[in-house]
Amino acid sequence: MVSAWVDTASSYSWLPRNVARVLNIQTTRQRTFILANGRRERRGVAQVRISLRDDPFYTYCAFANEGEEFLLGAIALEEAGLAVDVVNKRLVPADSYALTAL
Repeated sequence: MVSAWVDTASSYSWLPRNVARVLNIQTTRQRTFILANGRRERRGVAQVRISLRDDPFYTYCAFANEGEEFLLGAIALEEAGLAVDVVNKRLVPADSYALTAL
């Protein structure tokens, strides 16, 4: 079990490189990210199997640099059907949307 910060402003989840190395997770592609300080950086990403509330699924994670922490991003939250309850500081079930043109 690992703890992570929840960051709804971050699209992807962030996995520290040293953890990816230990788990033998290899970069499968590169993506450009705009960081909180406004800089653009290319980072390696890979699909990673994670589990939130005992429900495993695959999501793309970006590899974080030394000193950067685990982040759970908005895409993983949506894939898991979860939302943030900011008042009680917890994750809660959320409805998914399928808005199609009629």
